[in-house]
Amino acid sequence: MNRGTIIYHNDLVYKDGEHGKKLLIILNNSSGTQPYIWCKTTSKSKYGLSTPGCYSKKNVFILNPVDNCFPKKTWVQFHEINEFTNTELLSLKFKGKVKIISNLPDKIIKAIVECIKNSPDISKYHISLL
Repeated sequence: MNRGTIIYHNDLVYKDGEHGKKLLIILNNSSGTQPYIWCKTTSKSKYGLSTPGCYSKKNVFILNPVDNCFPKKTWVQFHEINEFTNTELLSLKFKGKVKIISNLPDKIIKAIVECIKNSPDISKYHISLL
């Protein structure tokens, strides 16, 4: 699994305890004990924004539809950066809770990562993993 991998999670547990289905984007290449970091996506408009591009102060990057990745305009949300250990991700895969969907083109994942790095709300630790 590499930076830019899109994962479908069919039983993601949200902070409020609710469960849902969600497309996630892996933001880094993991090595050894380093975790994978990821963010959620949605096809529902956020913050009144609709023009594609980076909105680092609002923790969102808007994508037009991307072939083999996102069939609709997509809001990449990085107000919450989350982690999976290698073991955790492997366990979720064996339980059938996650499935690799596709990989974002390199140019797009690089733009998303740069946008995240410019957010005032992302920890130095998570930036170091990017």
